[in-house]
Amino acid sequence: IIAGFGRPVPEGLEAFPPASPLAVPSLHIWGDADDHIPGWTSEVLSTYFASASVHRHPGAHFVPQKPPDCAAIQAFLAQFAGQAAEPRRPGAAEPQRPMAPEPQQGPRATAPVGPAGVAEELLGALRRYAGRGG
Repeated sequence: IIAGFGRPVPEGLEAFPPASPLAVPSLHIWGDADDHIPGWTSEVLSTYFASASVHRHPGAHFVPQKPPDCAAIQAFLAQFAGQAAEPRRPGAAEPQRPMAPEPQQGPRATAPVGPAGVAEELLGALRRYAGRGG
């Protein structure tokens, strides 16, 4: 969640904030100089998650791309890489997701499969980007 805040109330929640912290892995990123979303709102939002990871950067309201920022995102995504996809309930339909365009060059020939494949794809992209000295 980048520059997240707790309002408006997310659809599907009967109570907000939640009565107990959500047991969903989350990474909360915000800039100390953000002039759109005050950092304290992102910090409060992070308390609604049982095991929130937090990464603050000195910048403003943008997705941070410096090596320490990429490292924080890589560390968060690494916990999902290599995990098997959750088993589907019998009779459940295959989830529909858009196919990624084929890369014009590079090692990937097909779209990643499942949450672990997506996490590994993102980690690889971040590693390549961080290696450029971004």
